[in-house]
Amino acid sequence: MIPVGMQLNMGGTAFYVAIVSMMLAHTYGVDIDFMFCVQFFFVQLLVAPTGIGLIAMPAIFAAFDIPWMAVAMEVGIEPLLDMFGTAHSVAEDIAPSFIVCRNEKKVDEAVYLSQ
Repeated sequence: MIPVGMQLNMGGTAFYVAIVSMMLAHTYGVDIDFMFCVQFFFVQLLVAPTGIGLIAMPAIFAAFDIPWMAVAMEVGIEPLLDMFGTAHSVAEDIAPSFIVCRNEKKVDEAVYLSQ
């Protein structure tokens, strides 16, 4: 089995983008009620899987009365948080591959466990 990096939001990227955007909305004093949350999460969840989340965020923010410059705050923080996301994605790729290989008796445990 070869880990090919299937990242189709299995790690929660869509929710991550929506949560960060909600925090930015709160930071800029946008009135957040139930319908705002439902609509905002729906739009963010539609955009995040396409891979253009950051490109589309200024337009989405403008539609929800969030200053489009809030994207600059996310761009500044994202590289730091992305390191953890990358580590999670790598583990997410390797672990299932290893489990399948071990169940198929394709892992040489003597080599794997040696130091």
